Amino acid sequence: RIIRMKILLTLLVLLFSSSVVAEDISDFEIEGMSIGDSLLDYLTEEKLEALEKYVYENKKFIAVVVYSEYIFKKSFEIYDGVQLVYKLDSKKIHSLEGFILYRDNIEDCYPKKDKIVLELKNFFGNTIKVWNQDRVKYAGDKSGKSKFSATNLDFTEGGGARVICYDYDKEIQKIYTWTDKLTVIINSKEFNKYISE
Repeated sequence: RIIRMKILLTLLVLLFSSSVVAEDISDFEIEGMSIGDSLLDYLTEEKLEALEKYVYENKKFIAVVVYSEYIFKKSFEIYDGVQLVYKLDSKKIHSLEGFILYRDNIEDCYPKKDKIVLELKNFFGNTIKVWNQDRVKYAGDKSGKSKFSATNLDFTEGGGARVICYDYDKEIQKIYTWTDKLTVIINSKEFNKYISE
């Protein structure tokens, strides 16, 4: 079996030089997990069954949110939690999302977002198309007061990534118990195609 180089996305320093280029989207890790891994490598069937699930319309993909202290074998090193999208028939991971909460300091999110985007650009080289959304109204808040800023990366070989800062309005935070956050998302080619259709 070919051992793939696993790269951990950090929020503190730039790890990649311009000479390092990813061969596959699964070269990335978020909290030790990669696209294509089996979800059952990280939690048991019983623990998976106990999690609240979001089932996508095609009934093939399922999302779960996991906080390390509840379910994983070890504590997360960087993120407060992760959202995992897996395929029902195989339990293979097709999307990874790590998130960090910003309860009173959303302005700290933006420079960290920029560092992660630079890491992704350096690592994937010329194999990506990048486009930005800056302080866009968040559709989940009908008042229009909540905003998000996102950098989207589309990989030429399929799949993609998003790095987003969510700045929720104070009133909507009280209603839905939402918290400002940074998210880093990596999607497989199959899942990226599905959510783009």
